[in-house]
Amino acid sequence: MVQNKYFLFSMLFMTIAAMYCRDADCAQKKSVIPRIAATKLSLVKQSPVLNEMKGSVSTAQSIASQINCKAGRYLPAGLSSCSPCKDRYYCPGGMFSVKSVDQGLKMCVRSTPNPAKTACTVSCKAGQYLPAKLSDCQPCRDRYYCPGGVFTTGTNASDQGLKICINNKVPNDLKTACITQTEPTYTCDAGQYLPSSATSCSKCKDRYYVCAGGTFNKLPVAQGILRCDKGQIADSTKTQCIYETFNCPAGQYLPAKTENCKQCKKDYYCAGGSYTYANVDQGYFQCKPGFHPNNEQTGCEKDAPTEVTCGAGFYLPANTMECKRCSNSKSYCPGGKTFKKDSVDQGIYECPAPSVPNYDKDACIATLSKTFLQFGPNETAELSDQCWTVKDGAKYKICLFGNKIVLPESTENSDK
Repeated sequence: MVQNKYFLFSMLFMTIAAMYCRDADCAQKKSVIPRIAATKLSLVKQSPVLNEMKGSVSTAQSIASQINCKAGRYLPAGLSSCSPCKDRYYCPGGMFSVKSVDQGLKMCVRSTPNPAKTACTVSCKAGQYLPAKLSDCQPCRDRYYCPGGVFTTGTNASDQGLKICINNKVPNDLKTACITQTEPTYTCDAGQYLPSSATSCSKCKDRYYVCAGGTFNKLPVAQGILRCDKGQIADSTKTQCIYETFNCPAGQYLPAKTENCKQCKKDYYCAGGSYTYANVDQGYFQCKPGFHPNNEQTGCEKDAPTEVTCGAGFYLPANTMECKRCSNSKSYCPGGKTFKKDSVDQGIYECPAPSVPNYDKDACIATLSKTFLQFGPNETAELSDQCWTVKDGAKYKICLFGNKIVLPESTENSDK
């Protein structure tokens, strides 16, 4: 700061001197002032204070390039402006930069977004509370009461909905309020409850109930027992509810808010797996581009080609995507072309008379008909469809295809 002040003072002094300088001596002194100012300016440029200020400016520019989305809004993929949070999601807000994915958008899995969609909430019934940093309600603890309510999940640093009785009061049998203790009490251990109008404890009921234990009065209703929510079962101690695991085989998925697997959705595949009760569908997936679900919908397979290129001597038959060798005795297939699936043959053409296909079936050549050649004494060959059959001598056959000659075959081969 001292250097900055000195620089400003030097510049001010130089300006004033220039304004009031009139004689030659003053003019000579005036020429010295810029050199002094330049020296001080060089010192100021090296100042760590200014360097720190430059770093602050760079940081500020980086921060300025980010987008601040308020709670309840998120930054959609590829956009530079925030949008209202989607259904079934919550948006805590924050600073984001433009990317190819949504930012600030989080799903409430086994809970529900609050009205402002800034956090997830869960509704606990009377007799339940929400433990710290969890998202599942649990039975009220011994010596406490739990009136129930709607609580924020995930970020809660302490138990919610768990209250202690004061002024010599105790929780009622259902642990939903405090009462004055006036009657005999019966204490049940964890995993036990007090049946209706009973004076002794019993083991907790089936896998869908939990019994946290506690002290109860004799009442005409069962006490210390709570049925787990849908999709939950009791843990091994029978004191807490946990989500049940559902195993879906390949080709099936677990729909939202159900306990039964179903056939995979259309145009998706389902690899199968273990899932728990939730507010969203689980276990179905989309194939990546260029692939589609197989017939069983248990995985993906590559899409069939939309075009195919046939080589020389091959053509594309109707209603197929696989090239076939040219076999018609009067047609040729030049190849080298790309075709799409069609209802007619493609890439096969008939040779114009009097030409015929060559040996490789990729072009047409001219032919001779009924031409006789002399091979030797008493051996005459007749040309028919490019083949010579030797007469009056050994029974051999010579065939000419384009510029290729097939050597004579034996009599046995000729007869076959």
